[in-house]
Amino acid sequence: LWSAIDANFAKLNPKQVEELKTGLINLVTPGLDGKSVDALADAIISLYRRLNNKWPELVDFVLKTKPKAPIVAALFVRFMATTNSAFQKQNFGNIVAVIDELIENASVQVQTALVVLIGGLGERVFEKEGLFDKMWTALINVVTVDPSRAAKLYVPLDMIYGSSAGIADLVPQKLNLLLCSIEKDWKPALPLLKLIPYLPVGPIRDLLSSCGDWSAQGRALGSCPVHL
Repeated sequence: LWSAIDANFAKLNPKQVEELKTGLINLVTPGLDGKSVDALADAIISLYRRLNNKWPELVDFVLKTKPKAPIVAALFVRFMATTNSAFQKQNFGNIVAVIDELIENASVQVQTALVVLIGGLGERVFEKEGLFDKMWTALINVVTVDPSRAAKLYVPLDMIYGSSAGIADLVPQKLNLLLCSIEKDWKPALPLLKLIPYLPVGPIRDLLSSCGDWSAQGRALGSCPVHL
């Protein structure tokens, strides 16, 4: 769909462009999922680019539509990739509000993109109460569901921890709950090994201790996650 729009846009008259804009927005419904979400989001952003990023109704739709269905989440992360620092500064509050609404329960693809976005927004983003904890809920979900995505998180996390004074020692609630749940089984902690560079000292000690307590059993099974 996006390639068809890209290839035929120059042939459209102004009336047809307006009809296309309306038609695409009308296709955005909560019931969309999977490939339909990606295809429609790509098509809408393709048209937005063809309009030289001048589509005020889309901007309002992406930033202000509630609740945020999967298609709106997919649109948001694609849309934000087209914006510059001036737009982000002007719309900072709305952008952070959308991130806060989406990040805990979005798909791992969207969660990854949101962490990347947070990395570029600067330390003020965590003035939004609870967003740091929500970001860590997303991080743990991403490395648990799709560990291959961990590499995409390191650069934005470096930016986040490099620019946000004071967060290095914070212990996110989700992380604390996960560590407290590790009593006789270190397996739930395995995803956290990919995030060790960003864990406070206390959680690192607890994580390695949990693995160490079970190292003999793990080596016997040939599956100990760390060598202590």
